[in-house]
Amino acid sequence: MRIDGQLDGEIHTDGTLLVGEDAVLTAKVSAGTVISKGRITGDISAKEKVRLLSPAILNGSVKAPTISMEEGVLFNGSIEMARTEVRELAREAAVRAVNAPASGMKRVTG
Repeated sequence: MRIDGQLDGEIHTDGTLLVGEDAVLTAKVSAGTVISKGRITGDISAKEKVRLLSPAILNGSVKAPTISMEEGVLFNGSIEMARTEVRELAREAAVRAVNAPASGMKRVTG
């Protein structure tokens, strides 16, 4: 979904939301990915990532596992980098695998 105009309200999509440079949004945004060069006033929640590209302006909170911001972006608000459950479970499995002894070897503690 791409927005190049003005929008007031809410946006919900599981896909990617592209906010054009001339766009002005006053909205609560929920999306898979948000990529913005425009002006957003409101809270953003993304399942995958949020990318703010210059000359974007964001006044509001961001909640996403990955956030990137170019030089020249104006951001006023808060950021919560929340991991999704799937990523957290994969990380825990990797930690268990690293800590487990190799097959055929015994762990010696002293």
